[in-house]
Amino acid sequence: MSSVQSNTAPVEAMRGGTLSAAAVTGEGLWFSVWKQFRRNPIALAGLYVVCILVAMALFADFLANDQPYYSSYRGKIYFPIFRSYLVGAGLAHWPAELQNVNFKKLEGATQIFPPIPYRQTNIDLFAPFESPSKAHWLGTDRLGRDVMAGMIHGSRISLSIGFVAVGLAVVIGVILGALAGYFGSWVDLVISRIFEIELSIPTFFLLIAFASEYLPDDDHHRRDELGGHRTVYPQRIFKDPKPRLCDSRDCSGRFESQNNVQAYPA
Repeated sequence: MSSVQSNTAPVEAMRGGTLSAAAVTGEGLWFSVWKQFRRNPIALAGLYVVCILVAMALFADFLANDQPYYSSYRGKIYFPIFRSYLVGAGLAHWPAELQNVNFKKLEGATQIFPPIPYRQTNIDLFAPFESPSKAHWLGTDRLGRDVMAGMIHGSRISLSIGFVAVGLAVVIGVILGALAGYFGSWVDLVISRIFEIELSIPTFFLLIAFASEYLPDDDHHRRDELGGHRTVYPQRIFKDPKPRLCDSRDCSGRFESQNNVQAYPA
């Protein structure tokens, strides 16, 4: 009995030593990767930018919003930004005195607004193309919308598109790669050729082809309304003194026949 224990003891010790060495090696590997990553200033700067964008997207409503953090109105205290989440989830509702109200115009209210007291959808037609100022950090666009607010809330869309696109690519790539590696033979050959054909197509021209085929609804409406051939583009597109005739085949304004040509209002 003792001899069996003595024989198994070195094996157990070896296993324990192997596991502990693997654990140490694993910790050392991650530390080595992080140490090497920190030596690359460009990669480190990219990591910081991504972290800032993620934080901006997560807390966009707390950075740019036309609703205040805190509002004291008629002897009651409200937290409109937090309450808007509850209202959106159906767990609460707005009081009667705060329904469809402009918080900036509440008389006698004590309020604390975010650093940028605008949403990306706030339109002010009396303040188009304003220069950067204290009121609008990056100015306004042609509809008077705050540019900084649009950038902050737009980070959500940008990051979501990036993560969704990369996620789909990873899922499709892992599935097809696993199938090719598991079955091998002609399956691997066919999948590899499909990848090579896809990579050989220029992305830019592929996007142009999709854009020309799948037009927005308003462009389809214009083509249908004008017989599907000719349209008159407004002055703001071509910057000409007069509207210019344009054909799907020739935009020089010269046609063999100008029958059934109608002007679409700008």
